[in-house]
Amino acid sequence: MNSFDKIGKAPGTVEYVGYKDFNLFQINSIQCQRKEYSQKSFKTSDAISREDQKNTDLWIVQGLQKPELISKYLHDLGVENLTLEDIFNTLHRPKLDVLEEGVFCVLKIPSFDQKAVKLEIEHVCVLLHQGQVWIFCEQTVDNFKVLLDRFRAQKGNVPKTGPDYLFYAVLDFCIDQTLKGLLSLEDSTDELELQLLQDVQTASIQEIFELKSISLKIKRRYSMFANAFLAIKDWPVNFEEMTTTHLRDLRDQVQLCQSKLDSISDRCAYLIEFANLVLSNRTNDIMRILTMIATIFIPLGFLAGVFGMNFDMIPGLKHPWGFEGFIALSTLTTLITLAMFRHWKWL
Repeated sequence: MNSFDKIGKAPGTVEYVGYKDFNLFQINSIQCQRKEYSQKSFKTSDAISREDQKNTDLWIVQGLQKPELISKYLHDLGVENLTLEDIFNTLHRPKLDVLEEGVFCVLKIPSFDQKAVKLEIEHVCVLLHQGQVWIFCEQTVDNFKVLLDRFRAQKGNVPKTGPDYLFYAVLDFCIDQTLKGLLSLEDSTDELELQLLQDVQTASIQEIFELKSISLKIKRRYSMFANAFLAIKDWPVNFEEMTTTHLRDLRDQVQLCQSKLDSISDRCAYLIEFANLVLSNRTNDIMRILTMIATIFIPLGFLAGVFGMNFDMIPGLKHPWGFEGFIALSTLTTLITLAMFRHWKWL
């Protein structure tokens, strides 16, 4: 289903909007702020018991193509339909909203394949609601494996703090994943720049346009979230002071990603100008050589035209050494022309 299929429907209609076909659905219940780490998986929300709901610190929902398997459960927990609509709309713009009982943000995490020059953007939503953190992934939870391993080892401050710090840890990890994708894109830009300095080819220019298009796609999506994040001055009052401090510090990471995007876009534009300049100079060199060749043959063509006229009284036409004299005159004219080119530094 695409976004145009929702035209005319009531606000808050919970339906999957997107283009990716991923049928796997799984709900992961994780306890990571207690003495022991534990993780459970459920195929439907009906299998979740009250004890699981009470003891879970972090929920990860994998697969958004079947909202009917989880939407009713979330609605019963007090999540509004407008929020649910944004979760299952994978084409929704990134944003960050401070709610009465928590925080909700929509993220687009890029992953860039350097070899195939291909961009994949993962739709991820993070919701802090009623003391629990929910992560909604469009396709797979593999991106969060490192984070879960960190929780499992109880590194950092996660086991010692409340759900607000857990929300910060998840948000920080998502921004780190975004930065990782941007660094991969920057490495491809560096390699392409070195390739252009060695030899400019049409294929290289095409790759530059592809990288520029990819950087603009990421920039359009990330800038919306960055602007929303940087605009927030007051977080919920129930956030601990340490979490608020870390969230303020996270602004530097957000701004770093934004500056990376601006740098990559500017470099792609510069590389396109540089490649066009090199190709233009190469074309000018070819035209200069062709012009010099034509200039050499202009006087020779004039001499051939004069001595080729059908007149009987042309001086030297019937002389025994007439042909040799014409060849000598043509050679002398060519040497004089080349000497002039040399003097004008055209050669």
